[in-house]
Amino acid sequence: MPVSKRRRRRRGYNQSEGLAQGCLRKLTERGYRATVALLLEKHAHRKSQIEVDPFERWTNPRGSLRVRQKIKQRIPRDALLVLIDDTVTTGSTLLYAAEVVREVFPEQPLHLLALALEV
Repeated sequence: MPVSKRRRRRRGYNQSEGLAQGCLRKLTERGYRATVALLLEKHAHRKSQIEVDPFERWTNPRGSLRVRQKIKQRIPRDALLVLIDDTVTTGSTLLYAAEVVREVFPEQPLHLLALALEV
């Protein structure tokens, strides 16, 4: 899951990218052919989901993500797409990201993966 440039500068990293790289290592160790592609980009800064109430979380991410054009043409038609997020609270960000990806890649298999579920 992408983070805004501002948030990435403040943290110094994107935790979802780290998770993706870890998954990639395990897949390639087991003989799978895989790659990490930063498919989505944040193009509008929003409040962090932890800063808004549960109802606002469903509308907060809207309009903030898009598929990166440079990557779009490089994704093979038979590729399995996996969106990775570090923590799922309401699921709104991950589901919105899936909608954005589905608009561009309607026929490709898409999986959603999260490290933690906040209860």
